[in-house]
Amino acid sequence: MSSSTDWDDNHRTFEKFYRSMSGACDPQSIGMTGSNDTAEAQDYVTKVLEAYRATPGTCGTISRADRFLAHKLFEKGIPLHAIENALVLAAGRRTFRPPDAPPLNTVRSLAYFVPVIEEVLETGDRVREDYYKQIRSKLQQLGKI
Repeated sequence: MSSSTDWDDNHRTFEKFYRSMSGACDPQSIGMTGSNDTAEAQDYVTKVLEAYRATPGTCGTISRADRFLAHKLFEKGIPLHAIENALVLAAGRRTFRPPDAPPLNTVRSLAYFVPVIEEVLETGDRVREDYYKQIRSKLQQLGKI
């Protein structure tokens, strides 16, 4: 599968996710202007963006679209630990690949992780927290996080 096809698939997933959240892409409506931000929303968005920025394989920069998505995740009530677990799961999958696998491109958007966030939410209690801790520990041993 080409990187162009991967991008198209991720873009479609991202667009579907945005539509499912039903809300205008208006900075005022999501509190990006500061006047509607609650301390809780600001704290949540900051933690999501910091976790994303620290995730191995990402470019380490935050875009407006990333900030917008983090606000939408807050509005949707997505638990912070689910997002953190999704980032760890995706980083583990990207790190622990066959040695002969072709290199992966740098992740440049939080939207890349939307399918994994959905997966973590769908699996819920079927995947124990210890699983994510084990992946996090292996990444730490490799100096990735």
